[in-house]
Amino acid sequence: MNALCSKKPTLEDFTITQFNSNDLNVDAAFLEKLELDNAFWQFSIKLWEDGRFRTHMLRLQNELGFRVNLLLFAIWLSTEDKVMAGHLDDVKAYTKVWHETVVAPLRRVRQCMPTSAKTSSLKSLIQQCELYSEQLEQSFLFAFSSQIPKMISKETTLAQKLSHNLLASQIPQSELLLLVDICVIALNALN
Repeated sequence: MNALCSKKPTLEDFTITQFNSNDLNVDAAFLEKLELDNAFWQFSIKLWEDGRFRTHMLRLQNELGFRVNLLLFAIWLSTEDKVMAGHLDDVKAYTKVWHETVVAPLRRVRQCMPTSAKTSSLKSLIQQCELYSEQLEQSFLFAFSSQIPKMISKETTLAQKLSHNLLASQIPQSELLLLVDICVIALNALN
């Protein structure tokens, strides 16, 4: 059984609270304007291919509760010479309801679902839905990024930019140096 599922799941564990689309603070017109295949999404896909990077990000998510999309956003902003500091609370608020109502529940269901021949197809579909919900969340973040001006000097090193933005993302100091090193290696491999 998955570590996130400390007890055998029951039907009550998967009951979804009643909500409507108004609760998501997202209207159809906004969703239609979203750019799903944007520069941030493409950046994330390429970076995610690095096994060491992916493993570390999943550990931060599963063991420390970090939202990978927010960390990816901080990393991407670093490559765009933009500063996360002063924007984290707004970014979290901008994506909170979507994340808590759509992304996180899909992840919990997938992680808690037993692996068997009978559930493998369903688990795969849930994982695809989870990934698509994360892509939508990234499109929210990409739209938000237009509000963040470029502020980091071109002379600032990539490691300095990453350190600055990851600290602003509230990554613990004990994790910072390792994550920056992993990011620099992965990002240099992209170029």
